[in-house]
Amino acid sequence: MLENKGNNKRGSFASKCILFMALLIFVIIICVWYNKTHYFQNNYMTYFDKYNVIHENQLSSISNGMTYDEVIRKVGKANRVVGSGFLIFEYKCWDGKVVHLTFEGYGDIEDETLRLIHIGQPHYLEE
Repeated sequence: MLENKGNNKRGSFASKCILFMALLIFVIIICVWYNKTHYFQNNYMTYFDKYNVIHENQLSSISNGMTYDEVIRKVGKANRVVGSGFLIFEYKCWDGKVVHLTFEGYGDIEDETLRLIHIGQPHYLEE
């Protein structure tokens, strides 16, 4: 009879461990799903709008010294990043050309220290 109680305690402990592991796996799956569906769409470093096309009036509404967030509000998210060291974002233009916007700063991309320092001339990509 005493052996039975010991087995029940071991079985109860094993059941609790299995339940804990299942709960932990469930939480991890929910976190991964949330990050893929919510975080990455709003994170400037991981999500770009490859279909965004800017028009002449949008391009004329931005100026040097604006923060990255201010530029995004005016012209939308970039099509891609092409720079290293400086952050250079490439945008497709209304007429088939591309324009590069160069940012400089001391923080990361969502920091207020990131400022627009150069608006490139729209040009066609060389193939």
